[in-house]
Amino acid sequence: MPQSNNAVSLLCRGFALAIFIAPFVLLPSLSEFANLPQAAWLQLTTFVSLSIFLLSSYRKKEEATIRTSPLLLPMATLLLWCFVGLSYAVNPYEVIKRLLHLLAAGAAFFLVLQLYTSTAKAKILLWAMALSGLGVALIGIAQHLFGLSLIPQIAPPSATFANKNMAAHFVVLTIPAGMILFLLERKKFAYLLPMILALQTTYLIYAQTRASWLALCVELAFFAFFFLRFRKRNSLLHLSSRQKKGLVIGLLMFAGLISLGNGASFSGYKNITSRITQSQAYAKEPGRQVRFALWLNTLAMAKDHLVLGVGLGNFKNHYALYHDAVLKDQSFSVKRQAVDSHNDLLQGLAELGLVGLGLLSWLCLQTLGAVRFCLQDVRQEQQIITGCAVIGLTSFLVVAMFSFPMACSLPPFVAALYLGLLAANSSQTKAVPLPNTKTIGYGVIVVGLLLFAASMNYKELRGDHFLARFINLENEEKWPEAIMVGQKMVKTHPLRHQLLTYLGRAYMKSGNLARAEKSFQISLKTDPADINTIANLGAVYSMTGRENEGIKVLERVVEIYPEHWGALNNLGNIWMKKREYGKAETAFEKAAGAAPKNHLLWYNLGKAALKNGDTEKARYAFNRSIEMEPEWTVVKEMINQFSQ
Repeated sequence: MPQSNNAVSLLCRGFALAIFIAPFVLLPSLSEFANLPQAAWLQLTTFVSLSIFLLSSYRKKEEATIRTSPLLLPMATLLLWCFVGLSYAVNPYEVIKRLLHLLAAGAAFFLVLQLYTSTAKAKILLWAMALSGLGVALIGIAQHLFGLSLIPQIAPPSATFANKNMAAHFVVLTIPAGMILFLLERKKFAYLLPMILALQTTYLIYAQTRASWLALCVELAFFAFFFLRFRKRNSLLHLSSRQKKGLVIGLLMFAGLISLGNGASFSGYKNITSRITQSQAYAKEPGRQVRFALWLNTLAMAKDHLVLGVGLGNFKNHYALYHDAVLKDQSFSVKRQAVDSHNDLLQGLAELGLVGLGLLSWLCLQTLGAVRFCLQDVRQEQQIITGCAVIGLTSFLVVAMFSFPMACSLPPFVAALYLGLLAANSSQTKAVPLPNTKTIGYGVIVVGLLLFAASMNYKELRGDHFLARFINLENEEKWPEAIMVGQKMVKTHPLRHQLLTYLGRAYMKSGNLARAEKSFQISLKTDPADINTIANLGAVYSMTGRENEGIKVLERVVEIYPEHWGALNNLGNIWMKKREYGKAETAFEKAAGAAPKNHLLWYNLGKAALKNGDTEKARYAFNRSIEMEPEWTVVKEMINQFSQ
């Protein structure tokens, strides 16, 4: 595109700066305080950068030029197929949310293809990625060694990601950028870059994330293969004395750092040993490993929706129906339902079907073709960039096999950046003329996407802010205040119907059963297998005297998840009202079996058994209840009756 070198350089640096800043964008007032603001930052800065790039030809009379790649068509077709999912997905909101982020990642790929066309420009982006990974690693190390607590954490040391797995995945994905720079920056930073890599690797050991460890091993293996394979014809692969000394310094730093932490010597080595031992135990007893169940059940979902899939992002809206389809998922419970399969490749098959798998395979084949052309290139620096970009993409695939990077903000962007660098360095990439009217038209489309992204992200952030406040009020049982905040939450983000489940609970607790019923019914339109929402709706039916409707709804919950003790308890109460004491006893017995530490369930079982004439079971149930609540007078009176 006919732009001044200064303008291109400024845009290169500006976009690289946005990438560097992304993992440090946080909003602690949110429920999802890391992923949501990071996603918003990446989407908006990418669309702004692409808009500037395309619209800069507005005052120019000559034709614009853009760089094209064989990767563009399969990528665009795959994104289009994700969009088609809106027509059949049970939850279109999830499709829109995920697709918008993937569109932004695709825009990032296109920007890299257009802007970073030389080694000097590619270095700008690579430094941004490497330093960003270093910053995350340093924060995580400080959390592990010194108890740094300025940033909220769910599972420390999670740096700026709330979840240490996601932080580790990001760090391991940025390591190939440092590898490239280590080979390209032969003199200036020969000591610094190995130290950066040592710090990043140290954080990975502290985080104890096995998927990232495996990805790191794959990166090192691929780097060694590339180094040995191309060393004879690429002088950049002949390390200088400075580079060798830098490697020694980095190895010594790594060996020293991982022996620190958690008040025990050699803690890093112990982390490695314990995780390997744990993995061996899982391999011997697959039933202990929750992910085996997740993967097998995801395949069952994919089999039932083989061609089209269930729609992008809709895995979590269907998984309840498959949680024990092949192997019982021990992690599935009333309090916790899977939202990802911990294998993005299997989940992609379930969500996008064989059509999506075919399009992804097409993209992979075109990528391999681009790699072949790049590695045959006589330009040594391009070979280095290509080799390490391949390492980064391979690392992403490894992580995707054991986790859910596609559901997070940064990993898809990092993969898009590597893919863009690969395409920009390929001899298959061509510059083609494009009339200014078309270029400006594309720019207007991107501006439209920017405005849509701004609106969506405002609603996401604002709605999540209210959600965090609502959860605090719900925990404190301040129902009037919770309802006020919940109404604002739903009004701010009306597309996210699941928020109505939260509001419905507050209505139910405050006695406004009509509004609770309406909230639950709307929520179930986009999440029809949500066992807790269905159970709450059944409870509302029971409380409003519609026992038959309540039985029908609650039996649906038990059909999906037989251990749902809340639904079983409500069923038992309905049967007690209808004087069906045998059915009530059965329901309460199943409820107590599912939640054996709940004293109320044992008390209810005792009452039902007593009414049903089963005195021995009643005595046993009351005794179990009084063991948990020794001061419960009502149960004491029941037990005294048996004594008399």
